[in-house]
Amino acid sequence: MFTLNPAVEAGTPSKEFREDNGWVMTPVYFHGFEELPTTRDVCIRSPEFECFRHRWLVLIYPGGVQSSDDGMVGVYLKHVSAENIDVQYSIGYKSSNMKEVCRKFGEKYTFPGYCTKGFTNFTTRSDIIDALVGGAWAIVIGMRCKELTTYSQPFINENPLSTAIPKMLMDKETADVIFEIEGGDDTPTAKFHAHRLILKHCAPYLDELAGSESGSNSITINDVQPKVFRLMLHYVYGRKLTDDDLKSSSKDIIDAADKFGVVNLKLEAEAWYLKSTKIGIDNVLELLLYADSKNCALLKEAAMDFIVANKAEVIEKVSFGDAPGDIASDILAAVMRWESGGVGGEMSAMRISELRKKLHEKGLEIDGSRETLIARLKGNA
Repeated sequence: MFTLNPAVEAGTPSKEFREDNGWVMTPVYFHGFEELPTTRDVCIRSPEFECFRHRWLVLIYPGGVQSSDDGMVGVYLKHVSAENIDVQYSIGYKSSNMKEVCRKFGEKYTFPGYCTKGFTNFTTRSDIIDALVGGAWAIVIGMRCKELTTYSQPFINENPLSTAIPKMLMDKETADVIFEIEGGDDTPTAKFHAHRLILKHCAPYLDELAGSESGSNSITINDVQPKVFRLMLHYVYGRKLTDDDLKSSSKDIIDAADKFGVVNLKLEAEAWYLKSTKIGIDNVLELLLYADSKNCALLKEAAMDFIVANKAEVIEKVSFGDAPGDIASDILAAVMRWESGGVGGEMSAMRISELRKKLHEKGLEIDGSRETLIARLKGNA
C-alpha cells in the first residue's frame, strides 16, 4: 500500500490546470472481498469519511442489486450530510501493482443531502478478484468540487434593515408584548420584549398567545428553557444562530420551534440533530418515534434508511410494538429509494429534501410528514 504526500507545485497553476486536476482522491479498502456474500441486494457499507467538509460512505453490492446483470457488482457513493454540495464524482479501483484498472465518472451536479449515486453494473466480480490487493478491493473515490469564482467583487454594503430588525428584540420602548419564561428552580425567570407585528409573520403561535389587546401585556411560559426561547426569538428576528448553538441545543430547539410554529428553524435544527446523532440498533426506534411525534420527516427518513440497510439485525433485535401505524408505507418508500439508488420520478421514492425543495419552489408549506408533503404536491400539480 502506498501513502501519497501532497503535490509539490513550482510556479502558479493555470485555471485550466486547476479545472483538470482539482480532484480529491480517497482510497476505500474492502478487506476479505472474496468472502463477502454474493446474494443480490446484500449491501456492504464502508465507514464514513470526509471530503469537502461533507460526510460520505461507499456502498458495494458484491452480488449486484436486482437490476444488475449476472456477475456484476454494484458500487455507490452515498452523501450522508444534510446540506447540498456541487461535486463531480468518480469511482475506480486499482490492482495489486497499484495500477488503475477501471474508473467511471458520474455527471457533475448538485449532490442533495443523504443522496446516493453510483453504478448498477460497475464491473464483474471476477475482474475484481483478479485485482485484489492482499485480499482487499482497493476502490478509489474521486471528487471535484464546483470551483468558486476568483475575481474580485465590488464592495456593496448590506441593507441596513437586515441589522435594524434584529436590534429591535428586547427594545422596551417599542415592544408591545413581554414573554416571561420560567426556567425552574435553578434558573431565574427571564423576560423578553417583543413585537406582535414580527411574531405575526414569523411565529404565529406566539402571536396568538400575545393576543390582540392594545398596549404591552405579559405572557408566562413555563415549558421551555430561557436559553432555548432566546435562541428561537433571535432567529425570529432574523439573526443567524451559530453552529455551536444549533449543535448543542438542536433537540430542544426542535421541540420549541415545533410548539410555537417557527417552521424554518425547526427544519434547520432537525438537520443539525441528524448530523450530530449516530443512528444505531439501540436508538433507531426511539428516533423513529420522536421524529413521528414532531413531524421531523428528514429524521424519520434517516431512521428508515438505517432499518432497510440493516434489516436482518433490526428484525432480530428491535421490537416495533410502539411504532406508528404508517411505518409499513415508510419502509416501502425507503426500500424503493435504496433500489433506485436514491432517485426516481415517483414522489413516493423521492428524498424528503427533494420533496421540500419542490414545495418551496411552488411557494407551499414545507413542514409535515412524507405523506403530507406528497399530498400537498399532488394537490398543487
